[in-house]
Amino acid sequence: MKMNVEKFPMSYILGNLLTFNPKCDILYSLHESHNFQEECAFLLVVKMHTHFSAFSYESSKDLFSNNWRCVFCASAPVGALFDFGGTMINTENKESTNLSKVSTPQELISYLSSNDRVDSSKQVYHYTRLASILSIIKSGYWIVRSPKGMNDSFEYQNWDESDWKNIFFISFMSEQKENIGMWSLYAQPWTTGVKVSIDAKAFKNWIKNTKTIYKANPETFEVYENVAFTVGENAKIKYAAVAYSDFESHNESTTEHIHVGGAKNDALKVATGVPTLAGYIKNDAWDYEKEVRLRIDIDRNIECEAVAIKLTEEVIDAITIIKGPRFNGDLQKAIENELKKAIPNGASLFFDRIASIPCDNCNHEGRNKS
Repeated sequence: MKMNVEKFPMSYILGNLLTFNPKCDILYSLHESHNFQEECAFLLVVKMHTHFSAFSYESSKDLFSNNWRCVFCASAPVGALFDFGGTMINTENKESTNLSKVSTPQELISYLSSNDRVDSSKQVYHYTRLASILSIIKSGYWIVRSPKGMNDSFEYQNWDESDWKNIFFISFMSEQKENIGMWSLYAQPWTTGVKVSIDAKAFKNWIKNTKTIYKANPETFEVYENVAFTVGENAKIKYAAVAYSDFESHNESTTEHIHVGGAKNDALKVATGVPTLAGYIKNDAWDYEKEVRLRIDIDRNIECEAVAIKLTEEVIDAITIIKGPRFNGDLQKAIENELKKAIPNGASLFFDRIASIPCDNCNHEGRNKS
């Protein structure tokens, strides 16, 4: 059935779309309609679970385009969204500034969970040792451990230990530029360090299509397939950007400032240490990482120290392994010997350009630990 969209006021459209059912008749009718004027720019808001996702379009064919976003905060009250005239911006090459309107912890979580870091990236990156990623691919599972052992001890200590219970995440970098600091921190030892590049679309599909999480042993990496958690029942999985805070450097009389890329927020006042924000905020000394976390939450009444996510063929096929600046050996041969198959591979921008480092002559026992 064809509809003339001008017959329906914004309140009616919003009312239909905010019914927790994005497949409502009005949405489909609008999508099928070709009665839009090219100069029209309507704001459509679809409430999915606890998040808002705001889109605008100039014609019906652009209805679901991710290249268009509203300048309002994605978690703003519906009333604030009625002032939609002239507020649409194309953010394909711009960073959203919606963060400034966030005023509650839940709004910050919604913002970070809907942040377009992955949406605007072609790849996500994980720095590690070659043996680690080959073991992951060979086993078909990615083991996800507790944050207890993370290198940013400040982050862990800024929350009570109980706040971290049954939170697990894998850290990825969304920054497309290569960073020598990431090689130095995470891809150690230098001789076996690699960067794992994953196509962003396959990465998102992997998370979206994961319905079961398995319990795992953090020491032996054994996966207990008979102990499974169901996403949507006793487990959650998503990706979320990390916000960065000046908490450690500000004094008690001033407001804590947080930022995500170029977007800033002073309205939240206090974020670090708030129980529900564990795993979402780091000290701003780490902001160069532009971190995105694949995050898993398991019901707190379950005892669990590590979990495992099963890899899909799509995500395996989307992996490229990049050898680090001082990688030693034939990467392609090492991959094929271990996996009995070829995996796309390449070399770091810095490969063979770092002649020596102080650690070359160091005998410290922790030198070769990852």
